[in-house]
Amino acid sequence: MTPAGQRRWPWLLALLLAAIAVVRVLAADNDLWLDEIWTLEQIRSLHSALGVFTELQQENHALYTLWAYLCGPEVSGGLYRLPAVGSGLITVAVAGWIAVRQSGARVAAPFAVGLVGFSYLSVHFGSEARGYAPSTALALLAFAALLHGIDRPQRRWRVLFGTALCLALVAQPIAIDLLAAAAVWIPVHRLRRAVGVRRALVESAGWLALPVAFFAAYYLVYLRHLQTGGGAEHTLAEVGGNAIAYTFGLPVALGSAGLIALGAVVVLAGLATLVRERDDLCVFYLAGGVAAPLALLWLRGSALIYERYFVLSATLVLLSTSHLLTRLWQRAPRPLAALLLAAFVTGSGSQALPLLRYGRGDVSGLLRRVAAATATAEIRYSANHPFRVPMVIDHHAPRALPGRTLRYVGPNDRPDWVIKSLLDPGTDLDRAVTSPDGETFRLVLVVPSAPLSGFWWAAYRREG
Repeated sequence: MTPAGQRRWPWLLALLLAAIAVVRVLAADNDLWLDEIWTLEQIRSLHSALGVFTELQQENHALYTLWAYLCGPEVSGGLYRLPAVGSGLITVAVAGWIAVRQSGARVAAPFAVGLVGFSYLSVHFGSEARGYAPSTALALLAFAALLHGIDRPQRRWRVLFGTALCLALVAQPIAIDLLAAAAVWIPVHRLRRAVGVRRALVESAGWLALPVAFFAAYYLVYLRHLQTGGGAEHTLAEVGGNAIAYTFGLPVALGSAGLIALGAVVVLAGLATLVRERDDLCVFYLAGGVAAPLALLWLRGSALIYERYFVLSATLVLLSTSHLLTRLWQRAPRPLAALLLAAFVTGSGSQALPLLRYGRGDVSGLLRRVAAATATAEIRYSANHPFRVPMVIDHHAPRALPGRTLRYVGPNDRPDWVIKSLLDPGTDLDRAVTSPDGETFRLVLVVPSAPLSGFWWAAYRREG
């Protein structure tokens, strides 16, 4: 690279990081949604921080639940989401370092930062108060320690790898994808260094002993006792196709089959680039980015499958893809790599626009509009879901409507309003609803939501 190019890339990298930070902060500047609020409700009953592990029976992301406990149930949304935003940005920075390490070229950093930083799957869950972003950041730190220390005798890199990966598993068990990738790659890499089978196995055990032992104990003592909450059911093909769309900025309308086919082409192209260079990281990315998440979800045998389970594996796939773009930049006509990155950012940006505009459902705005249309100080409402609707409204009402009272009542108690949370507005949105005693409620307000989290909301007013 010329001296002018060496000066140009750091500035480009800084601009990318600044733009990504702005997008993540804006994406976090909206109402909390049900799952985030549910964590705040769970901590109300805790007697100490240790209670996160000893008292809670519902599935939760332990590190983030600890943060919620320290902040308290009345924490502001910005402070509550701060670890997600911060760890998401750490993920982006570490991805840039890993890309340079694996390719040996500084130009790799902007490609990796651009892909990981602007991917909608990463933006969405890097701005939400749940464990996916911290888990991914810690897992990538473990990956960076592994890359740096794999051929070095110093024990500190093994300790850093093991510690970061253990914390990643506590943040969210999706980090098991990176543990599986490391378990496959370490012996392969050391055998290729001609260290002998016995030594390769011993060194692998040295790297893996701490995280494997920790996860086994963590699962037996804690994870297996947690109860999973309900939710919408999906097929693995449907969720996998959506995860590919939101990872690469592709239209969801292409359908599961088309998206899986396109995703396979991109993944195989990235892996093929590493194979041609005889880089054994192809094994790591294949195991952690594809094989492990699919195998674990299939073995789990549950229809409660969601795109968020692919956040870490998608990041690994994007790292492999960034290597492909780096080589295209170096060997092919440069506009091709730039054009592909521009197409990716354009597609991902179009997916992020609803999140920046609507958030995860503007409940506060809906409540203010309902209050403006209600003459009485007390606003009586019923709902289509007696658990999630009152929980979300009770959280936002004191901030959105100080001095007003919203009271949840049964459908037979003559509510003024019916408020519905909608999973699928295409099928769940009615123009009117009727109470059991025959009263009609007409649709007045509809509040959209970005995909992947949150609900659309609809408010129906009683006639007469």
